[in-house]
Amino acid sequence: MKYPVFLALLGAVIPAALARADDSTALQAMLNGCYAGTRSCIVDLQGATKVLTRTLRVNPELVTIRNAILECRMTSGTCLYVSQDGFPHHDWATTNRLEGITLRGNKSIDGITMNYTGNNNYNVNAAMALFSVSIQGFNHGLSLGNNVWGVDMFNVMIGNGNIGIYTQPGTHNAGERGGFEKPSGIEVCSVIPFSLR
Repeated sequence: MKYPVFLALLGAVIPAALARADDSTALQAMLNGCYAGTRSCIVDLQGATKVLTRTLRVNPELVTIRNAILECRMTSGTCLYVSQDGFPHHDWATTNRLEGITLRGNKSIDGITMNYTGNNNYNVNAAMALFSVSIQGFNHGLSLGNNVWGVDMFNVMIGNGNIGIYTQPGTHNAGERGGFEKPSGIEVCSVIPFSLR
């Protein structure tokens, strides 16, 4: 007779626990601290699993994210949006990357979207290098938009989704000068063709 009460309490506690597990705000605050110059721009999460319910905005000019499992639980959009959109250009920017990252998601969202829509007179790039990155279970694992050139991929696995690498329609400079290092170590598990515009 106590089981129905226990199950009712458990049903109320689990959604609350999941809501508390959302790391989106804390991670975006870490990234924003980098952009403002108040925190390190090397974000090493030391192998932790982080739950995201909102897209993280990643400025590829400034930040490197390392060593994490990102559980992407949003229901639309993309998990990581890599772009200089809305950020000032810095002449002192360094080469940055995603390294030792696993993204897990669902087929209603994209894993990583790289895009820059601005048409300023300096050389912009929305790309980040991917080192030992696994992108699993998304509609588009890696979605390339405008001004994404030089996406270097080392030991990257994309699979269990709808499309592995996707070039958005009507884009320019999407995928120009991209490179795959050690092709035997790169697996695109989705059986789809892709083209670079």
